[in-house]
Amino acid sequence: MSTLVEPTVTTEEPHFGRLTPRMAAWREELLDTPQSVCVERAMLTTETYKLHQNEPMVLLRALMVKNVLEHMSIFIEPATLIAGNQASSNRAAPIMPEYAMDWVINELDEFDSRPGDRFAITEDAKHKLRDIAGYWEHNTLKDRGLSLMPPASRTFYDLGIIHPEGNITSGDAHIAVDYGRVLREGLA
Repeated sequence: MSTLVEPTVTTEEPHFGRLTPRMAAWREELLDTPQSVCVERAMLTTETYKLHQNEPMVLLRALMVKNVLEHMSIFIEPATLIAGNQASSNRAAPIMPEYAMDWVINELDEFDSRPGDRFAITEDAKHKLRDIAGYWEHNTLKDRGLSLMPPASRTFYDLGIIHPEGNITSGDAHIAVDYGRVLREGLA
């Protein structure tokens, strides 16, 4: 004789609590907003690099940040308590040409039709990115990283066997080491 087991109903709060009505509505709005490409940062970065290309890299980067912070659109999401965003609209991805530009140009006409990470992009944005691409040829962090790669490793890269772009172009914070912690605690 089998007995019917009643389903367990849990009334526990989710691990991080429940969203407030305001945040639940904003979450739904955010999820309904299509991802897009923002070219503002790319244009401002290119402008700075062209104007100050003979400056030391640390000064050049500082001037670029200054230019971006002074001239980029300020996007403030009304539903959140945090002001500002990395792009000119919600769910927009900024292009960072100083890291790598080749893949951007190669995928420009596919951004809105890729199977994953689909981004809407206007024809005007495509035109602007194509206009600045020439400046960045052989002038990116990726180019500098690849130029330092030993010839044997470069052969494997050229054949598509290794893909170090993530480490080369992810920015300094992705590879910055907390040396104080390493010295206190060790690598383990």
